[in-house]
Amino acid sequence: MTSAGSPDESSRKFPWLLVLLGVILVLALVIGTQVIGVLVAILSPPEPPLPTGAQQLSHVSVEHGIDEWVYGSDMNACEVVSFYYENDGICVVEPVWCFDDQKLAPRAGGGWQPVATCSADMTFSIFAMRWRAIISAGHADGGQTHVELSREISWSGALPPENPSEGFAENP
Repeated sequence: MTSAGSPDESSRKFPWLLVLLGVILVLALVIGTQVIGVLVAILSPPEPPLPTGAQQLSHVSVEHGIDEWVYGSDMNACEVVSFYYENDGICVVEPVWCFDDQKLAPRAGGGWQPVATCSADMTFSIFAMRWRAIISAGHADGGQTHVELSREISWSGALPPENPSEGFAENP
């Protein structure tokens, strides 16, 4: 006569329990690694590209993921435009500013002048980011070239259509 708690019956259930625990562990690892990537992206979102040597002059954080910076650089404004173009930016350059040899065109008058607006959309983790750089030349403080850099992160993963009225007009 065998009883309900005999060693033969418990040894047949034991391997199924190990298999079930193994499947649960694998699922936890797969899901956990994806969740960790998303958490890291939320805690430390990427910043827009920035030319080497640029120095931060100001920073305003409207909310987490919506920021505006002003950077000063001693680089030529057309070199900065080239930098953003090389970093997947779509750039609209004001007429007569940058030539093929990347030299600034002479402009009448003094003070700073807008040179270009560059922007791009990018994805990271499950999120999306839009950055915009407004490049101007002729500054007396903080470097000859200023970059007004902004970013907007869409935590839903989809970016809204770009507003063409932001930035400055193509032909002032």
